[in-house]
Amino acid sequence: MNQSVRRGLRWLPALVWYGIIWRFSAQTATVSGGLSGRLLHQVLEALSPAFAAASPDAQVLAVETLSFFERKCAHMFLYFVLALLVYGAVRLGWTAVRTAGSLGICAMLAALDELHQTMVPGRSGEVRDVLVDLGGAAIALALLALPALGAWCRKRRIAAAAAGLVGLLAILPLCLTLALGERFLPALAVVEGVLAPWGAVAPALQDAVFLAACGVLGALVPLAVLLAGARFRAAAGAAALAAALAGMMSISTGRAGFYGCWGIALLGAVLAGAMWGLGDALDERSFPAWEAEEAGDLDEKKAQTEGHPLPEGESQA
Repeated sequence: MNQSVRRGLRWLPALVWYGIIWRFSAQTATVSGGLSGRLLHQVLEALSPAFAAASPDAQVLAVETLSFFERKCAHMFLYFVLALLVYGAVRLGWTAVRTAGSLGICAMLAALDELHQTMVPGRSGEVRDVLVDLGGAAIALALLALPALGAWCRKRRIAAAAAGLVGLLAILPLCLTLALGERFLPALAVVEGVLAPWGAVAPALQDAVFLAACGVLGALVPLAVLLAGARFRAAAGAAALAAALAGMMSISTGRAGFYGCWGIALLGAVLAGAMWGLGDALDERSFPAWEAEEAGDLDEKKAQTEGHPLPEGESQA
């Protein structure tokens, strides 16, 4: 295949995904808000027994309280995926340069998307949203760099310290949720600038924050094990233990439900493992193969132009 065509095809998934982002941004505020509200309601009803048992008015208040955070998480997810696709398309040689280039491209696309939103009725462009988008992209690129970071830490014999730090970060959100939840959660219960009845929305908010902490626990525990130099089998065992811990803590605290917490933690572990595998596959150590492939195309073209045969053993395709 022609080299320029091959390079163009590498960018096709990123362009298609950005087209999806652009289409979401073209929705009016009413359509976008209604879609996100319905989705959040369905997720909370499936994962939070407290939300499912609440009155319809309390459910509406809880959804309106959490919808702001849902929209920002949606922004981060969209650019999380976009950063992965852009990183797969960019070929700049070294991981650091490639990461910086990918983040710069995502920043330009996020700014363009916010500019587009200023032309949509009821929508606005915010610098804050650009930073949120870049947060999602930065998380994706940081996860891709973890295998290389793990190798670097093992060479310097600090892998155990790095793994311990990540393990601490895994437990911290869960501990803060349990210890400080009653203090900071009421500040979230604001609907259109008015404090919502805390007693009505408290159970749903506590379940939502606890579920998020379980997801962080499930994602970071296996990453800590992998950073320490263990194999995927050990990381899978650690992920299973983390998911079981999340489920047991949901039973002991009465927050969310066992299967919801267990499932969210397990989902976080699966996504973290997939990101580690993808980062390992896209590590700079695989660049020599790509460079050799493209160099082979150039040698073939040069040989055909000059009428010289290729060296014996090289591919003609």
